[in-house]
Amino acid sequence: LYKHGFNVFIMPKHGGYTISELSKRHEDAINYLKSKYRGDLHLYGEGLGGLVIFYLALAGIGVKSIICENSPAILTDKGFHKAMKSDGAAGKRRTLLLPLFKVLVKMLPSLPIPIKAYLGWEEVIDFSNEKNKKAEEHLVDLYNHDPGFDKYYPLKAVMSLVNTPPPKPLQTYSVPTMFMLTRRGLIPCYFKNLFLQLQVKQKRLEEIDGSVFWMISNPIAAARIMANWINGLNNQQIDSEQSATHITA
Repeated sequence: LYKHGFNVFIMPKHGGYTISELSKRHEDAINYLKSKYRGDLHLYGEGLGGLVIFYLALAGIGVKSIICENSPAILTDKGFHKAMKSDGAAGKRRTLLLPLFKVLVKMLPSLPIPIKAYLGWEEVIDFSNEKNKKAEEHLVDLYNHDPGFDKYYPLKAVMSLVNTPPPKPLQTYSVPTMFMLTRRGLIPCYFKNLFLQLQVKQKRLEEIDGSVFWMISNPIAAARIMANWINGLNNQQIDSEQSATHITA
């Protein structure tokens, strides 16, 4: 993205925070950037990051646009819960674990929960594309052997993924938005259905022939898609030649 001419700011590792805590953390970062830099600010988030920036946009945070990859969701939506429970082997584990987690979180909110209990990295590798498969298998191997990579999250953070209500009704959503949706990613049908419910005028659905790790196995193509979206919005500005553009991920 930097090679496309954007200033890029990257959020630090999320750790085991709840959605509400992450929203406050991101809001602080956004306000800081807006106080220090002129020009438009676009937000990109994948997975957990996509959930957070969508909630911020729904709350009315002042940014030019957001880009969500394999996300977001209305976390209290029954359709979202159903999709998560129907998501292959991981979905079966979620179906069994969620009732137990709902009870335990009241007594043991800080109980460490293995991420692989509800999201197995090996299960989301793109096995249908040999080039992607090789890159993504290597990536997962690095994840599994990296002592700095999160292996557990506290139960309260895990449960926040299914019990955090949206800050405002979806009908009030007004931020220009692009969804990057990988066809072999997590619950693509749910994400597509949510996109269709957005009533904002400037929106785009980019369907991609790949899996969850597509952005990492194809970074140049991913950056090009995002740059084209941002440039398309900027070209609609009267003073676009004088504006700077920033993107935070």
